Amino acid sequence: MFCPVCGDEYRPGFSRCVDCDVDLTEAPPARVEEPEPIELVTVLETEDRSLVTIAMSVLDGAGIPCVAKSERSGLAWTTVGESLYGRGGPTRLQVHKENAEVARQLLVAEPIPESEDEDA
Repeated sequence: MFCPVCGDEYRPGFSRCVDCDVDLTEAPPARVEEPEPIELVTVLETEDRSLVTIAMSVLDGAGIPCVAKSERSGLAWTTVGESLYGRGGPTRLQVHKENAEVARQLLVAEPIPESEDEDA
């Protein structure tokens, strides 16, 4: 006999879990697999909070979840409208490892060609 809540196994003759106060079942409870930890990768590090907000907007538009972390302030935010500004220091914009390459490509700015002076 097994407790459906905590999974403890009981000898024959018991009908309730002593700790959880629930009826025991014949089969053990199904095990819930723990999710794999999410590995975050930094795709941008800057002290320019405006740049962080713009980058978050670009990633959000592409459907790439991200989080911005500031070590000095201990603050983090996950959506553009939820920005929390700390007291300076670099902010790291991070994404899930599997999205890192696409995120980096989206955040690379194309150089603006210098206009040639037509008078020359």
